[in-house]
Amino acid sequence: MPRYQAECYFADSKIGRQKMEISAATRQGAIDQFKKVYGARQVSDVREVKPETNNTSSSVDTSGAAGLAVLAVLAWAFVSFAPWVLMFVGGSAAAWLGTKITGLDLEDTSNSDPNATIKGLIVFVLMLSAGFFGFYKGTELQKWINTPDTPAQQQIKK
Repeated sequence: MPRYQAECYFADSKIGRQKMEISAATRQGAIDQFKKVYGARQVSDVREVKPETNNTSSSVDTSGAAGLAVLAVLAWAFVSFAPWVLMFVGGSAAAWLGTKITGLDLEDTSNSDPNATIKGLIVFVLMLSAGFFGFYKGTELQKWINTPDTPAQQQIKK
């Protein structure tokens, strides 16, 4: 049953105006209860009070935990597949940059225009070299992460 809140005026000078809350099936039912049960002379500003969802035990907010789990999975995937991820990122960035620099359009490659072929070759070489560089750096990163501490490094930590 919905709860209603209202500003009630009582004729008794000791009570005066009070903000009250009551459960009722309808808004008019709430006004009638304020008047009949509590003896309010005037009832104003009647509005339904929405229940707070944070206080119920049935609804638990898991968005923070889900976000943390997604970040953990992404970090694991990046560390595990660093060469492939950096190869893809480098190749994609080079392809995008190459098309912007050369002004190559995908429709240009279907024509027999020699300039479009040269532009496509430039983009392809940029993409391959950036992808290779990304794979190389990803392999270095993966080796660095997986390298155990040497005895000299363990002595420094102590």
